[in-house]
Amino acid sequence: MEREEKTVIELAAIGTFLHNIYNGIENILKQIIVAKNVEMPMSGTWHKDLLNLLVSM
Repeated sequence: MEREEKTVIELAAIGTFLHNIYNGIENILKQIIVAKNVEMPMSGTWHKDLLNLLVSM
């Protein structure tokens, strides 16, 4: 079966979908931090720091 390349609109939709999934997961992780009364990382690398903080819990 031959596969066609994705259009710009399809690629934009896929990118938006992936961004929304990641953002949703990140929000869940932030809520876990708040529920555990842990200080939220505020540095320029807070995304990475958030993941590292949760891994060490």
